[in-house]
Amino acid sequence: MRKKMSKKAIAIALVTTVVLGGAGAAFAYWTSTGTGQSTATMGTTTTVTVVQDATVAAAAIAELYPSDTVTIPLTGKFVNTNDGPVNIYSVTAKVDSVSPSTCGVENFEIKGSPMIRAIADQPVPVSTEATPGGSWSGATLGLLETDLNQDLCKNAVATIKYTAEATETVPAG
Repeated sequence: MRKKMSKKAIAIALVTTVVLGGAGAAFAYWTSTGTGQSTATMGTTTTVTVVQDATVAAAAIAELYPSDTVTIPLTGKFVNTNDGPVNIYSVTAKVDSVSPSTCGVENFEIKGSPMIRAIADQPVPVSTEATPGGSWSGATLGLLETDLNQDLCKNAVATIKYTAEATETVPAG
């Protein structure tokens, strides 16, 4: 003979089945796994050009003579052809060569190099020519007094090499 289940036993069995089934579904949800993949393409940087003001080379150099106190200021601007603004935090200047070479680079001195530029409030904007807001200054060029005959330095042309250190400004967001 078959035993008849009471309503109470059926309710307990039904609740137990629902609870265990729900726990199994929750367990499956929390232990699922997945994989994915993504790529990012980085841009490239372009050289920022340091441009010396032409007025320095023309007018002031005519006044330069051997002395430890007579100097001419070096100033200029930047050309930035990158995709975005660039923060230039240092410009270094050095006499790279002299023509004629018989007047050696050791006859010249650059003071105030490296020049530090305030970058926080004024990044160098993108442009193909030197623009306001992207200027530098602070160094001077002098022809040292060596206590030797420096006639070979008369009408000499000193080539100055500039190096700028920069970081590209990344827009927030």
